[in-house]
Amino acid sequence: MPPLPEKSGARNFEPEFLSKRQDALQSFLDSLADHEELRSSMYFSAFVKLDDVNLFNQMKESFDKTHSVTSSLKENYSKKLFEGPRAVKLSDFKTKDGHVRSRISKDLREYALQSEELQKQCQPAYDRLQALCQELVADFDRTCESINHVCNQIIDLRNIHFKFNNTVKEGKWTLMQKVYESMSMNFANWGKICLTEGNNCEGTPLSSQRI
Repeated sequence: MPPLPEKSGARNFEPEFLSKRQDALQSFLDSLADHEELRSSMYFSAFVKLDDVNLFNQMKESFDKTHSVTSSLKENYSKKLFEGPRAVKLSDFKTKDGHVRSRISKDLREYALQSEELQKQCQPAYDRLQALCQELVADFDRTCESINHVCNQIIDLRNIHFKFNNTVKEGKWTLMQKVYESMSMNFANWGKICLTEGNNCEGTPLSSQRI
């Protein structure tokens, strides 16, 4: 089936665009009419036969409100829908002549069986992956907290040297003070990156303002 042509905002009323869209819509309708199953739908029949816009809108609204066992077939498809006492039957598919044509394919049956087995095999792996991600978040939180503690210790060392250098007139340890200032700034930035990129660390923000 060809796709329905999309609208194009401001170009919706340009003659050239309208002409191309009209051709695409006609191609779509022609494909529906050529399709043995789709052309038997009472919805398609109403669309091509009703020339009264108000009457068509009323029927469309009625169709939209009518819920049947096949209404959500596309979104919730499973072979289990066709099993058991409340299974979907051919008679549940509404057509204009009351007849439904079906096709049994070994390939589709095999696909249904294999896809269900795939889901069963993947589910434990998904559950384990979710648990590992939760562990990773916890580890990341602990890492952020450790970075915060290391940064605070280095800031304390910087403050000790700062106090010493302000007290003595000779033999100042200005180089070590600068080393600790640089280290604390690097750890503070590292912590900020972890908090920003991880988006999961909720520990105390690194206090680079103390430097």
